[in-house]
Amino acid sequence: MHEATLPVRARTQSVSTDVPWFLKLDHENEVVYETTDRPLLKSGSLTGLVEQLTRHDRLDLTFNETFLITYPTFVSAANLFDALLQRFHVDPPGQLTQSEMQLWTQHKQKAIRLRVVNILKTWLERFWMEPREEVTTEFLRKMHAQIKNSAVVMETPTAPQLLSAIDQRIQGQEITKRLATPPNSNIPKPITPKNMKKLKILDLDPTELARQLTIIEFNHHARIRPNECLSQKWKKRRSNSTEPSTGVNAMILHSNRLANYVGELVLAQDELKKRVSMIKLFVQAADVGLVSLDCVCSV
Repeated sequence: MHEATLPVRARTQSVSTDVPWFLKLDHENEVVYETTDRPLLKSGSLTGLVEQLTRHDRLDLTFNETFLITYPTFVSAANLFDALLQRFHVDPPGQLTQSEMQLWTQHKQKAIRLRVVNILKTWLERFWMEPREEVTTEFLRKMHAQIKNSAVVMETPTAPQLLSAIDQRIQGQEITKRLATPPNSNIPKPITPKNMKKLKILDLDPTELARQLTIIEFNHHARIRPNECLSQKWKKRRSNSTEPSTGVNAMILHSNRLANYVGELVLAQDELKKRVSMIKLFVQAADVGLVSLDCVCSV
């Protein structure tokens, strides 16, 4: 049995054992737990992990997010999709009575199928980490066709939304949730120097400097994708390219440039008093960023 270890372990909740045998998990013996106050899922086969991902008896958001963030470290997208489809078409155990079959269908099969489609939808919308290449596009088209041509899958209420998410990925679009725009009254007015024609760095207000640095660093931080933090991916630079290979690299480059720029500004001052003033400006800006803006600035 090929075993996959989750880079970030996920806590699970114990489930009551007072349930019919045919409504219990089928691959519980294929996952490994750490013995703690609460069971901590450590590793398992792909089949066992996918079963945990699409449990019929409860929803474990922490485990689901952990799995979807870290899946590239232990399974390919194609194999994950195949495993989820196989999970969707789960077969009932043999020798069930008619009443037991009804219970199994109502409480297990339907729940599993809904979970699978929802996991696929969440994967495509929030955790898609595959490179934008022709191979990926072909895989997405294949995925779209398999889902659309399956009458059973299309009976699931969220199947149309899943197809829409796949279409957007095929077109190379990022799928982001709309965030509420804060009211204009909450946006502080910029603190600008009185003389903007002959602007000098020491004329800047520390609070405004901190705000602008925070905006710049937020934009860099927003570029970082979850998979860049796995297996130190930022250390793998692209060949024949001077551009940062990941959002993490861009953040590091920005931090280094800003630190060098601040040092250059300080050393460029001939007078000791001006050097002290320059250092004081950036110290105050860093203090505002940490205390008022909750921003760990590069300064």
